[in-house]
Amino acid sequence: RQIFSANEYAEIVFLISTSAEIIGLKKKGESIESFEAFDTVAKHYDIPIIYHGDAIQLRSEDNGVPLEELIPDTLHPSDAGHKIMAECDCDALEKLLCGQANDLTPRKLPEVLCQSSVQGADIRPCEKLDGLTLHGFNFIEGGKRFGRILTPSKAGDSFSFTLNGDSFGLCWAEWFPAGDVLVSVDGGEDVLIRNWDNFVRSFHRMASTFYPNPLSY
Repeated sequence: RQIFSANEYAEIVFLISTSAEIIGLKKKGESIESFEAFDTVAKHYDIPIIYHGDAIQLRSEDNGVPLEELIPDTLHPSDAGHKIMAECDCDALEKLLCGQANDLTPRKLPEVLCQSSVQGADIRPCEKLDGLTLHGFNFIEGGKRFGRILTPSKAGDSFSFTLNGDSFGLCWAEWFPAGDVLVSVDGGEDVLIRNWDNFVRSFHRMASTFYPNPLSY
């Protein structure tokens, strides 16, 4: 919205990379949360999407090139994989630009897709949460990137804290193997929070989740 507000003639394109696992999931017809999120935003703001996975998969299947040669470590493309991605981008951008060559209509912003829940929030590191009680969790040093990290030692570990307000959010760092998170307010029903995406199996990924707003008491 900031880009479109600053330049009503600006154009944005979403470039979505891939991995061997994501290609496998899409072949099975399974949904991927991050792709669904991109699709929701793209449709709302009329933003085209270029997905590299289809091009890599097609080249692999049509030319008999093993996927391992295009994505050797299952995540990062080889030189050949990057070449396919570049060709995919050029072809898609050429079609988009040719189709819009004579279109100088300024963009009109639609309504805000999601209202921000962060504005005015009291943002705290985990060690400064009120009434923090640990059950199996411990603090470790996460270096310059993460600072102090509150981490469990096994599945089923938990921690609790107190808050005043009608909503709250969680932000954490995940890595494989990572399980799902259960959140309960005032001893109420557990709410399941899924891991952000399959990318978490390959490298550390920050994830954030806002609990339903407003909270029921």
